[in-house]
Amino acid sequence: MLSASIETVRTAADHTQSNLIYLSAYVESPVVKVPLNKMSRDAFKVSLGDITFANTFEFTSGKADIKDKIEMVLSDVAVSRVILGDKGNVLISRDILKPLEANVSITRYLMKNPDITLATNLKSISFDLGY
Repeated sequence: MLSASIETVRTAADHTQSNLIYLSAYVESPVVKVPLNKMSRDAFKVSLGDITFANTFEFTSGKADIKDKIEMVLSDVAVSRVILGDKGNVLISRDILKPLEANVSITRYLMKNPDITLATNLKSISFDLGY
């Protein structure tokens, strides 16, 4: 019975292997400087964070199923109050939102019983609203 189940998984894997897409990506988002007005040197510096994305596939032997595990990490999202120099360079910086990190895990079952499991983890958030 077990060998029949393993053979079923292998057959399913053989038929679907060409349709599976493995992804691994890293996106470094921009840092945006937003002045209070066109004459002001006071500004906000917003870092939209970096995104890391990867997936893996697991072929479960107990049932003819394929598990797609997707992991995403959003890191270094931050907001600062800054004073800009004449050329737009940052002279003084004070963090308002300290860099934060969030993890998202998604597990999808792709074959017989489609199902999705979602788990998130947001690390601590730290604001400094003092002047």
